Amino acid sequence: MKKFFVLLAMATLISSISAQELSTQGTDFWMTFLGNSADNDVDVYYFNITGPRNCTVTLTNPNTSWSHTLNVLGHQVTTYQVASTDASNMFHSGSCTTVNTGIHITATDSIEVTAYNHTTASSDATQLLTTQSLGSEYIIQNYPLISSRSNDSHTEFSIVAVENNTQVEIDFTGTTSSTYQSGDHATISLQSGQVFQVKSPATTGDFTGTHITTTDCKPIAVFAGTTMGSIPSSTANSNDHMYQECIPTIYWDTMWILSPCPWRNYDYVRVTSKDDSCAVYVDGVLSTTLNSLQTYEFTITDITTLKTSKPAEVFQYLDSRHQSAQGSDWGDPAMFAPNSVNMTQKRADFSTFYTHSRSVSSKYYVNIVVPNGETNLLQLDGTTLTSFQPAGASGYSVARQSITSGSHTITTAGSGFSAHTYGLGEDWEAYIHTLGGTSIHSNLFRDTIDTVSCNSTIIYNGTNFAVPGTYEIRSCDSDSISLTILNISLVGIIENPTEYESSCSDHFDWRGNTYTQSGTYYDTIHSVVGCDSIYSLSLRIGQTESHISIEACQPYVSINDTIITSDGIHDVVYPSADGCDTLIHINVTLHPDYDTLYIVDINDTENYTWINGVTYDQSSYAEIYNRNQYGCDSIQRLALSVHCTTPDPEDPSNVNMPSNIWVPNIFTPDLETNKYFSVTSENVDKMTVSIYRRWGERVCTFDGLTGHWDGTRNGIKCPQEAYVYIIHYHNKNEKGNPKPIVGTVTLVR
Repeated sequence: MKKFFVLLAMATLISSISAQELSTQGTDFWMTFLGNSADNDVDVYYFNITGPRNCTVTLTNPNTSWSHTLNVLGHQVTTYQVASTDASNMFHSGSCTTVNTGIHITATDSIEVTAYNHTTASSDATQLLTTQSLGSEYIIQNYPLISSRSNDSHTEFSIVAVENNTQVEIDFTGTTSSTYQSGDHATISLQSGQVFQVKSPATTGDFTGTHITTTDCKPIAVFAGTTMGSIPSSTANSNDHMYQECIPTIYWDTMWILSPCPWRNYDYVRVTSKDDSCAVYVDGVLSTTLNSLQTYEFTITDITTLKTSKPAEVFQYLDSRHQSAQGSDWGDPAMFAPNSVNMTQKRADFSTFYTHSRSVSSKYYVNIVVPNGETNLLQLDGTTLTSFQPAGASGYSVARQSITSGSHTITTAGSGFSAHTYGLGEDWEAYIHTLGGTSIHSNLFRDTIDTVSCNSTIIYNGTNFAVPGTYEIRSCDSDSISLTILNISLVGIIENPTEYESSCSDHFDWRGNTYTQSGTYYDTIHSVVGCDSIYSLSLRIGQTESHISIEACQPYVSINDTIITSDGIHDVVYPSADGCDTLIHINVTLHPDYDTLYIVDINDTENYTWINGVTYDQSSYAEIYNRNQYGCDSIQRLALSVHCTTPDPEDPSNVNMPSNIWVPNIFTPDLETNKYFSVTSENVDKMTVSIYRRWGERVCTFDGLTGHWDGTRNGIKCPQEAYVYIIHYHNKNEKGNPKPIVGTVTLVR
C-alpha cells in the first residue's frame, strides 16, 4: 500500500539558523568581561544603556543567582556601575578553565549596551551584539605580544555559552596558553552562562587565526583582546587593556571607511581572512592577497578606504601613548571592530566613560561616516557639523569631532550613519568602541534547489524528506557556513484537502461508493505518468452520544448555557451545523457550601472562648475557613459584642425617647449614586462604626454620626465582597450603653 502525505503550504525549518541581521539594538544580550591588567588588581565594571523608549533592564548571572534591575529612560544614557561586592560574578583571572561569569541582559524594550572595564591604569570598552546576532563560527584576532615591560601582559579570548549543552570546537594557532599549543584541537562543553577563557603566557602570545565553531549551530558570544598590551609591541613601553566582542564570520563584510585617532602618528589595522585568495585593497591599491586564517597589518594616518574581495574580519588599534605625534601622554592602546559601510543607524545616544585615575584631564572624540550629500542632514547634539572630509572616491565623508565629557546624541535625516567614539586619559588609559547599528546580510541565502519526485521520499545530503514543502538547511561545519533553500514537490503523492461530511441518515454516498459507518475513507486516482492524486473523506453517521460526570459546588453548574441546580442524570444537547446533534448524559453531583454566623453578646464583666480556642473580652470578628476537595467553602464566623453595664451618669429625664438606627446592606463606590456606606440614626449622641473583612482584619473605623466609608483601606480600593460592621452607640436619654449592632454590608464594583 502506498504512503500518503499532505502538501505543506508553510516552510519547515530543518536546522535552526541565526538571524540575517547583525545588530546592537535588541532586548536580549550575553556577555562577559576579559581579564584586565594584573589579576590581583581591582576591576570596576560599567554598563552604559540607552534605548528609544522607557523600559526595564535586568542583568543576571544565571549560575550564581546574582541579578540587578534598573529603569532606563528613553533617549537617555543610563550608567550602571557594578558594586564591588558583586564584581566576583564577572571577574575572570584564570586560563583554560570554565567559570560562571557569563552575564545575561534582558530588556522590556529595545536597548543598546556598552560594557566598560576599568582598573587603576588600564581600561577599554565594547559595544555588545544582540543574542539574535550571535553565530556559531568565529576567528580570533589579537594584537601580538612580542615584548612587554609588564608580566601581566597576556593575549586572551573568552567564549560565552547561550544554550545548555553547547559543544565548542577550538583549533589553536600561534603562540597559545601553557595548556594548548599551535595546531591543537580542543572540545569544550559549556552550559548556558558558562565562560571558557584562554590566556597566553606572560609577555608573549598571539591567538590570531584561532578557529572556533559549535556543533548543532548553537550560538555563542566571543570576546578577544589583551590583559595589557603595547602597540607596537616591539618598541612601545606602555600598556593598556584591549577588549572587543568578535563578529561571527557569517556577518563579515567587504568595505570599511577607516579614520584614525588624533594625537597619534598612526593607527594600526589588521585584516583576517577565512577564505583563500582574499584580495585586500587600501585606497584602491591591491596591498596583499590572504589565504585562509592569514592576517595582514598596515597603518593609517588619514581617512582610508578598505575593501576586500571576500568577507573579512577587521580590527583597528590605538598605539601606546609614547608613540603620540606630539610626544605627549594622551591615552594608551585600545581596540575595536569598525563598522562596515553597511552597519548604520539614524540615531545614537551615548556617553563618555571615566578614563583616568591619577591624572587630571581627558580628551573625548567621535568619528562619524555618512554618504556624500548627507553631511548637512546630520547633527551632533542638535548642531550641524561642518568638519566632514570626503574619503577619496568612496562616496563617503568622515568627521572627527572633539566632544565634552558626558552624554551626546547623533541624529540624521538621511539614510544613516556609522560612528565610533573614544576617550584618551592624560598619562593613562584609553577606550574605543563603535556606536552600534544594524546591518542586513542577504548573502546567507547562497543556493536554491527545486526538485520534483513521484516517489514517497527525496534524499538530500543524506537526509530523507518525506513531506513536500520548502526547507531551510544550514551548514555550519568547519569549512563553511551556508544556507540552502530546498523546494520539494512530490507530485505523485498529492493529497487533496480532506472533506468533512455528516449524515443524519444511515448512509452516505461519496465518489461512487456508499458508506454506512463513521470513519476516514480514501480514493486514489492514478495519472498517466504514474503519479497518484489522493482524496480523503472524514465521515460521521447519525447522532453521537457520550457520558460524563461532573462534581461542583452548590447552588448550580452551567453546561453549554444550561443551568443545572440538582443532583442526578441530566441530558444536554450540543447542536451541530449539519443537524446531527451530540447528546451528552451528565451525572451531576452538587456539594453544599456552609457559612455559619455565630452572633454572641456578653457584658464587659465576662469573656467568651470560641471554637478556635481563642478567648475574647472585647468586641471582635473572627472567621474559620476550610475548603473541600471539590473547592466548596465551609466558613464559620463569629461576631462578638461586648456592651457596658455601667449606669449612664446623665440625667435620665427623657428615657422614653428610644434610639433608632438604619444601616444599608449594599453600596457601590464606583458609581455616582450610593457610593458611600453611612449610618442614619435618631436620638443617638455618640456612635462608632468599625468595618472588618471576612478574615477578621479591621478595614477602618469612623464616626457614625458624621462620617462614612468610601470602600478603601489606606487609600487602596477594597475588593468586591461582604464586610462585617460593628456599631457601638450611646443615647444620653438612656441608662447604660446599649447592645452593639452587628451585621454585614456588601461592597459592589
